Amino acid sequence: MKRFRITYVHSVPKSPINQGLVVAVYAVLSYAKMLLLLHRLVEVSRRMSMAALRRVMAAPMAFFDSNPTGRILNRFSSDLDILDNKMPATLLETLWCLNSVLSSLFIIAYQVPYIIIFFVPIFAAGVMLQVCKFLCLMNNLQ
Repeated sequence: MKRFRITYVHSVPKSPINQGLVVAVYAVLSYAKMLLLLHRLVEVSRRMSMAALRRVMAAPMAFFDSNPTGRILNRFSSDLDILDNKMPATLLETLWCLNSVLSSLFIIAYQVPYIIIFFVPIFAAGVMLQVCKFLCLMNNLQ
């Protein structure tokens, strides 16, 4: 039976970048991103809830006669729940997906530059489709 000898490789090249520093910078940037996002979400939630409250308070008295107070409060609380709990998660998922798609497109375009010729018309067609859908929706609402 042969014996194999496990040896330690002494010539592992050292990285010129300190890995601890990279992790620390990434952690600080991630924390700053979360604080900025949290601040913006709180501001958006406050503005939207105040706008909704102003509109309800400006409603005619017939609105309050036909709708019970409990229904109005239930609607407000469900809207605030969506703003405060579901919107941040949805926004983070959207940003994560957008980051993944853009990173993939960048890597593909870097490796195969001629693919950009196909990306531009597809992107333009997608934008035009969204604009057409928006205009059709606005025409149906009027």
